[in-house]
Amino acid sequence: MPSIENNNRTHSPKKSRTCLLSAIAGMGIVLILRIAILFLSRDSFVNDPDAYRSLAVGLKTSGVFGNSVGSPIMPTAFRPPLYPWLLSFGVNEDNRTLSFVFLAGIHSVLGVATCFGTAYLFHFLLKMTLPQVSRSLWIVGVFASTWIVAIDPILIRQSQLIMTETLATFLSVVSLVCCLRFLQAQSQQAHLLWAIGTGLAFGLNSLCRPTAIAWLALVLVCVVLLSRHLQFPSRTIFCLVLGFAVCVVPWGIRNSKFCGKFVLTTTHGGYTLLLANNPSLYDHLAHSWSRNWDESSFSADWNRQSSAAGSEIEQDLLARNMAFKTIRERPLSFAKSCVARLVWLWAPWPNQGGVFTRAGIGAWYFAVYAAAVVGFANLIRTFRSTPNTTRYWLPLLTLILSVSMVHSVFWSNMRMRAVCVPAVSILASLGVVATLRPRHGSKDAVCSVESML
Repeated sequence: MPSIENNNRTHSPKKSRTCLLSAIAGMGIVLILRIAILFLSRDSFVNDPDAYRSLAVGLKTSGVFGNSVGSPIMPTAFRPPLYPWLLSFGVNEDNRTLSFVFLAGIHSVLGVATCFGTAYLFHFLLKMTLPQVSRSLWIVGVFASTWIVAIDPILIRQSQLIMTETLATFLSVVSLVCCLRFLQAQSQQAHLLWAIGTGLAFGLNSLCRPTAIAWLALVLVCVVLLSRHLQFPSRTIFCLVLGFAVCVVPWGIRNSKFCGKFVLTTTHGGYTLLLANNPSLYDHLAHSWSRNWDESSFSADWNRQSSAAGSEIEQDLLARNMAFKTIRERPLSFAKSCVARLVWLWAPWPNQGGVFTRAGIGAWYFAVYAAAVVGFANLIRTFRSTPNTTRYWLPLLTLILSVSMVHSVFWSNMRMRAVCVPAVSILASLGVVATLRPRHGSKDAVCSVESML
């Protein structure tokens, strides 16, 4: 099979321009698709389940990051600040409303950027680790990674709501790009600059979805393990942490001033831990693994106890203490619930909606998962033959691992894995490329999976 260098020489500038124009056309199609979906479902934006619109209105009209429903607006750290801050630019101060056009535009642009950021990541990873893949299969893989993200049911649904998944998924792609450029850097200066950039990306990610902190921790472990082999500058870890701190420390200082405690994430963590670890849920799991848990008794009990706790800082501490008490008293139930939450997180089909909707979504994710398993299996084979390529896949794999670790303990459902969709799509696209066979001796296809890897 020809190498990538020889393969590149066989493609004329005209064909390269054709590929570029095809990518631009694909971007336009994805943008039109996302805008059409948003405008056809504009009624979905009426609801504000997590009060992000209310926070954006409060921030724009009063300068206080707090729920605008109350009067006066009280400072809060219950939700991460980045998404409401972004929404505040679309708030009309006169009538205290969030512009639908602005919201749809932001979600559309972020969705398209996520799709093509994923395509870039797939291209980069193949270039650095599997250069022997033919140009035609490279194009197939790039377009597959783009469209798996573009029509992903979770991302489409969350883009129709005032929720953080659209922004968080985009920031995960940005973090992955920064990580890979950091690992690719050759000079000491480039290493340090990309280390700072990676830290900044993870910092912004954490201000949108705090679970990114667990991802950063795994990335730091990988950097430490790779530092001797790759001869990273000694200041690499410092620069990574510095970039991260520049983003999150001001938020912690703000919380210390207005909420009474230095909180780097949110005061919502205790509640999500308790929601995932309470006697009512454990009793449900003792008889069924169904996601249709009746949480009415839990909610009534929590509302009664939290009302006496006072501030949200005290409520967060109370929730954590209650959750840890349940875990200590029922360790076997906790272990079972961890497995259940992982199943819920990666479930192929939703537990709501019509039969055909659930069956269709389930079939889609079964196909994506199967392709991703094939892609991962081929990665393992590649790691054995060329161990030095492993480092380029670590950021992507640690993203999936960190989300699984966090949501095996905290509350979990399908939408929590939205940030992993680009990573899974890249593995699935690799699986598609790896399983394609030549047709009638085509020169543009690889001879077999074995010859490709």
